[in-house]
Amino acid sequence: MHENRETSLTTESGKSKQRSWWREGRKVAREKKQERFTTMLHHITLDLLRNTYFELSKKAASGVDGVTWAESGEDLESRLADLKERIHRGDYRAKASRRIYIPQAGELDCRR
Repeated sequence: MHENRETSLTTESGKSKQRSWWREGRKVAREKKQERFTTMLHHITLDLLRNTYFELSKKAASGVDGVTWAESGEDLESRLADLKERIHRGDYRAKASRRIYIPQAGELDCRR
């Protein structure tokens, strides 16, 4: 389970199998309730971050920071290296998400 399996494995359809280690980890957690997981950081690699970036939709709207997919790809390798280092040091903090209520037909203005 601790192997670094996310490197360039693909299925016939081209879909990435990089997260197979994650599925295996969940399986172990379900089957062996006493199993202790000390860290998953060794799975956060530049390859994983790069592949995850390219799996994002290029046409998606920009995030709460206003940065588009293309803009975040500028100087990608150095940005990914910096992100990986911040994650491993424990300095990374995800930005807050913006929630917007979209009223549905026939609903009163009740927010959940």
